[in-house]
Amino acid sequence: MARRCWLVQAGERAGRVRLFESSGTVALGVNHGGVGDLTGLDLDTVQQRLGEDGRDTSGTSMASSLLGFRDHVRSGDVVVTVDRSGRQLLVGEVIGDYEHRVAASGSEHVRAVEWYGRYGIDDRSILSAGLAAATQLDKGLHELTPTNAWMSFVAAMRERPPLAAVVRVTSAPASSTRSTAASRSPRAASKAAAPAKAKPAAPVHLRCPGCQMQKIPAQFRAGSVHCVDCRERLGED
Repeated sequence: MARRCWLVQAGERAGRVRLFESSGTVALGVNHGGVGDLTGLDLDTVQQRLGEDGRDTSGTSMASSLLGFRDHVRSGDVVVTVDRSGRQLLVGEVIGDYEHRVAASGSEHVRAVEWYGRYGIDDRSILSAGLAAATQLDKGLHELTPTNAWMSFVAAMRERPPLAAVVRVTSAPASSTRSTAASRSPRAASKAAAPAKAKPAAPVHLRCPGCQMQKIPAQFRAGSVHCVDCRERLGED
């Protein structure tokens, strides 16, 4: 079956894009919790659980997006989500079937993703203005077409070093009172001039093939690729 390319928006103001990236997942349901497991449900039932009567355009759209995420998105498809704060696209490949997870974030409809990396949404060297404009749609799930153009973009993007996520830091203005006090006190001046201590590196996470979750190495035992939770479920202990 031919691969397809999907846009999945990361919630209101793309607030879940870092969660998608760090957890190796993509999800729907951020603003529509309480629908429950979609397995076996039809469109009418999903609309009822969303609180719609089937005639409301927005309700139909959301229900259709949820069922499309369940039925039409497949392993091997390309998925794109937008980091609006950094004007970047996060691009990856779906590697898991539909899952229903109860999460505090509300992102209950989940698929595992292997993220390829990030690309600047304003970089026109391989991303045309037309393709970039398609990523601005507000729909939770949208198929990106033409597929061959998107696949060409992804192939070219993967040949480049991935971009780092943009971290926006807002610096508070320096206090004139504090600056004056520091200039009068040798100890304060010395402390201000001292180099900041480097923060410890974030722990490397490993992905468990059983639950598709990324966990710290302490959650794995030597000689097994499964986390301790899956080992017990699979009878490895």
